[in-house]
Amino acid sequence: MPSTSGYARGPRRAVVPNASVFFAAPTNVASPAMCKTAAHAPMAPLARMELPVPSAVPSAVPVVTGPVVHSYPVITSVVTTAAQAGELAGASSLAREGRTTKKPLRCLTVHRDYTIVDTVANSLRADYSLMQHDESLFMSNEFVPTGKFSDIALCAGAVRIMTLPNAGGTSVNSEALSFEVLRQMFNARLDATEMELQYWPENSKITDYSVVIQKRKFGVSVTRAMKFGGGRFTEEDATRLLSKKLYGVVESTKAVIAPYKWKKQILHVWAQNNQIADMLRAVYDTLIPSEMQSNTVVVVTVAKNADWVFFEREG
Repeated sequence: MPSTSGYARGPRRAVVPNASVFFAAPTNVASPAMCKTAAHAPMAPLARMELPVPSAVPSAVPVVTGPVVHSYPVITSVVTTAAQAGELAGASSLAREGRTTKKPLRCLTVHRDYTIVDTVANSLRADYSLMQHDESLFMSNEFVPTGKFSDIALCAGAVRIMTLPNAGGTSVNSEALSFEVLRQMFNARLDATEMELQYWPENSKITDYSVVIQKRKFGVSVTRAMKFGGGRFTEEDATRLLSKKLYGVVESTKAVIAPYKWKKQILHVWAQNNQIADMLRAVYDTLIPSEMQSNTVVVVTVAKNADWVFFEREG
């Protein structure tokens, strides 16, 4: 199919203009052919808001046989408190499925080359937290690629991150894919790359790139949570990583200068498996002080079968 503006063609993959978001029943993954998107549906008041849930069929990964056309997010700013976000998602799940126990209603962002598996509760809480200056948040999701890194048709912003100079290190794949994920999750637009951002004083902590979400600027710091040699990721590992990165986020927010100035950051953590994500969550909740959590939105993305995120392999 012809190339679409804003996307770089992968070696063997057709270009996809946008990703679709589907709602699926817990424990199953919805087939795109059976799904309906709410992207263009009018939003009802909070108390009466209904989220569409399609019939679901067992499947490991959604298979996209044609281009998808709807953009994330499908949920706009209708939540007034974080508690209401959780109540809404739980109530919707129970009502639609007729269940007596709460299980998260899943939200899938489907791209031809990957799927982002999230929950509706996370989507609502993230939407609220990003727009509130003082609200921090810890959330996790899953990134499921359908092939190798070189197969992914990256958006223009991700290609820009990969091709422009950075401050050094070996994290190009993870930073490019970070923007790809945030673009699909939050409709983020790339504002500036690592070396384009400016700080005072010049030897301050720096961040990896900045984005615009709903007309507001955010810094984005990207890191990888992994254990070399197949060892177990410990509480000490999680404490060290979160303390170091959250401190850097707070300091770079203080030092960034106009026209790049932001008031809030996203710490995007790539995790090798669910055990690492769970350990990060436990440490964040119990050992990271509130002044270090600050107003940062922590997004932990589990990428189980994507070693090229962690070791910069071609894959």
